Amino acid sequence: AAAGPAMSADQEAALLLFRGAVDPAELLDWSPATPGCSWEGVTCDAAGAVTELRLSGKALGGKLPLDAGLWSRLASLKNVDLSNNAVAGLLPPGLVAAPGLEYLSLRGNALASPLPESWAELSNLKGLDLADNQLYGDLPPSWGALNSLDALDLSSNAFTGGVPAAWKDLPGSLSLA
Repeated sequence: AAAGPAMSADQEAALLLFRGAVDPAELLDWSPATPGCSWEGVTCDAAGAVTELRLSGKALGGKLPLDAGLWSRLASLKNVDLSNNAVAGLLPPGLVAAPGLEYLSLRGNALASPLPESWAELSNLKGLDLADNQLYGDLPPSWGALNSLDALDLSSNAFTGGVPAAWKDLPGSLSLA
């Protein structure tokens, strides 16, 4: 069988760092001995750039990497699904270093964090599901700039304060309860 596209060594190294952060029990069989584009939950485009991480319900733990440098090495990401795991810690402000991100689901984890103001710069974001975590604090008015957002679910968290006036122009459906 023909080999698929080859992932860059830089992206492969970044994914191994990512795995080290969210998979301390090493449940994912991501080995440098096999091509990164064939790793479980990883999707690459025709050029070998990582476009998706689909790792829902994989019993992952650990924490999301906060290093913007790591996220910038994964700037080709469009879809990240880490829902229904046990990932804890903070939402990474440095995720803005992956500006092409369109869909992010972190539903059903153990994240305890305020919402990063910086995520307002994720201008291609269409869907964001952060429900069922322990997120807290005020909803950032800066997120009113997310004008590609079609769906936002922040339900079952511990936010305080009301919905910022700046959010009134968000185009999609919001679930905040």
